[in-house]
Amino acid sequence: MIMKQFLLEKINTFTVDTLTAFNSLITNNLPSESQSFKVWGSNENGFWYLEKAAAYFFENDGTFHIIDNRRNQDFYNSIVTLYTENEKLNIIRMSKPLEFDTLSLENDDHAFGLPKGQVLYYTKFSTPTGEYGMPWELIKLKGNPVTDVLYTLANQTSELLGVCKRLNIGFYYFDDTNPILLDDDGYFLFIPSPNEDSIDLDVLMNKMDITELDHSFVEYGKHKFHEQT
Repeated sequence: MIMKQFLLEKINTFTVDTLTAFNSLITNNLPSESQSFKVWGSNENGFWYLEKAAAYFFENDGTFHIIDNRRNQDFYNSIVTLYTENEKLNIIRMSKPLEFDTLSLENDDHAFGLPKGQVLYYTKFSTPTGEYGMPWELIKLKGNPVTDVLYTLANQTSELLGVCKRLNIGFYYFDDTNPILLDDDGYFLFIPSPNEDSIDLDVLMNKMDITELDHSFVEYGKHKFHEQT
C-alpha cells in the first residue's frame, strides 16, 4: 500500500474509541495515571505513529512520510529551495524533499477534534544514507565528543541562515525536538519544522542545547552569521 494512503486511512480511523482501545492495550487494561495521546505500530515496512494533528511513517530504508495541517505548499517549496541551494554549496547534509500533496480529512469523529474536511498536507523525505541515526540527546548521553561538532554546527547554521535570508525564505529546521541526527557518515538535519522563526541565533542555539555547555558557542554563531550577511 502507498504510505500516503496508509497514513490517511489511519488518521481517518483515529477516534476517541481508537485511542481508548490503544491505551487499554498498552497498559494491559490496568489502571494508569498517564494515558498516551498517541497511537503507534509497525509493519514489515517500518514504524508509524499518530499524534494530535499529525501522522508519521518511517520506512526501514530512511524514507519518511508526514501528514499534518501545518507543512503546507509554501513550507515545502521553501525546503526544496533550501535543499537545492545547499546541494550547490555543500553546507550540511540534509534530508531530501521528495513529494508534496494536499489531502482532506474524512474522519467525522477525530480523537482531538479535527473537523471533517480539514485540509491536510502530505510531505515525503529521505535521509542522506537511508539511516535515521541517533538524536542529539542520545549522542550526549553516550558520551560522544561534542565540542568540535558544536563549532561545526554553528558554522553550518550561520551559513544556512545566510542562505535563507538571501533567498527570502523562512529558516525552519531548528524548531523541532530532534532536528540533528548522527548516522554512520556524520551529522545531518532531519525533519524540518513547519514553524517559521525569526532569525535569532540565541533561540536557535538554545534549541540545540549549546548554551548549557558554553555561552561562547552562541556568540561564535552570531559572529559567523553576521559574516554571512
